[in-house]
Amino acid sequence: MRKIIDRPGLFLLMIFFISLLISNIFPSSAPVFDLWILFLGLLISIFWHELGHTIFGVSAGLRFHFLAFGPFFIEKAQGKVKIRENKHWMYFGGVSFLTPAPHGFSKIKAKWGLYLFGGPFFSLIAFFGFFMIWKTAENDRMLWYAILNMAIFIATSFPIPKGEANDGGNLFLLFRDKDQTYLLKIQVLSEMFGSKRPMDWDKGLIEQCKEIMKEKNALENPMINTFLFYHYFDAGKMEQILSILEPIVHGPPLRDKKWIKGSFNSLYILCKFLYENNEDSLEEFEKLFKEIPRFDSYAYHRSLAIIKFLKGDVEGAKNLISQLERELDHTDGQGMYHTEKEILQKLRGKMLI
Repeated sequence: MRKIIDRPGLFLLMIFFISLLISNIFPSSAPVFDLWILFLGLLISIFWHELGHTIFGVSAGLRFHFLAFGPFFIEKAQGKVKIRENKHWMYFGGVSFLTPAPHGFSKIKAKWGLYLFGGPFFSLIAFFGFFMIWKTAENDRMLWYAILNMAIFIATSFPIPKGEANDGGNLFLLFRDKDQTYLLKIQVLSEMFGSKRPMDWDKGLIEQCKEIMKEKNALENPMINTFLFYHYFDAGKMEQILSILEPIVHGPPLRDKKWIKGSFNSLYILCKFLYENNEDSLEEFEKLFKEIPRFDSYAYHRSLAIIKFLKGDVEGAKNLISQLERELDHTDGQGMYHTEKEILQKLRGKMLI
């Protein structure tokens, strides 16, 4: 049952058949078919929004990596565009992921601005399209689809720059970026998803990130911290890794950044397991594991594999490592995934599996 809940597509399929069963047993219950048609319209609206980001971003010269919505995951791997199952709830609400090409930072504000603008623009166009169809054909479903697209437009375009910033919030941060921190994060993304392995990442960029982390709260810049983690891990600099992770892991719990802290808990568990004696670590690991969100599927299952191994469930740990390896089979040689593959090999070596 847990495996079904962890996979959005299977979970939706289960809910669909249960709803059909209920509608057959209780014919007078809620109009199940209409609700599913409305949900389908929502998925199409999300896809259309993310397609807007993708088309504008690619037109501006950005590199396409993937587009996810609902149970679908569209990616570019080995030079081909592939469609597969989305196994991550964190992508269920839609995400279009593009990065600048190496050395493609001329006019980057304009390029990134177009990428951010594309989604809300497509949602607004869809609103007017469905609204005009409704006015012409007087089909109530078209009105609902128009409302859905307008809701997505409003939710994404009106600036929310704090926390998980929306499209409008990111545009606001991009053009208000006086200290160039936002542009630095775009460079970090480009480097992380480029072809160079982390130990060879741009030294100037590494130094800039280190300087920023001296001045700012670690949880305010999780991407920069993750960038430094992969660089240090690939270079074998454990002391620097722990200097990043320990203040976050042992710091006070923060409700609004709980999932970010959970992802760093996962990295801390990993490093402690690989490089220290683990006889007395299980209790600490289990406590930290409780803060890792299930929707961060990769980090969750990597930590779960370690805990299963320490509890003596070697077969369970082996199965989880194999599952993670299959996930990485879909990657396209990006630097950070090079290190993730090495991490799984190190885990196999430590577990002797």
